[in-house]
Amino acid sequence: MGNRTSSTATPVPVSVTVIHPTPNKHPVAGYVDGNQYTLTYTLLEGQNSTVGGLLGAMGQHGPSNGTGVTGVSATAGEHPLMNDIPLVNGTTVYLSFVGGAR
Repeated sequence: MGNRTSSTATPVPVSVTVIHPTPNKHPVAGYVDGNQYTLTYTLLEGQNSTVGGLLGAMGQHGPSNGTGVTGVSATAGEHPLMNDIPLVNGTTVYLSFVGGAR
């Protein structure tokens, strides 16, 4: 029998900061004055480091939870980014809401 080797590369963490641009208009759990309405998520490069992976980790978007979060955008108040867009370490995004964040 031959030798078996397995390649288990260490996952590379991807830190993504999510800012809530309109906390008084759209309250969302976790985004409070004490953290300046900002949360940081750590994703794993190549595993869940896309916009869709971030939304899954957040668990705060979609009609079923009632927050009005439709996704995240690169600029406050803009349309949400597509779910398959990759995120890189140090990225900052903004919560997007039904009807826009403005």
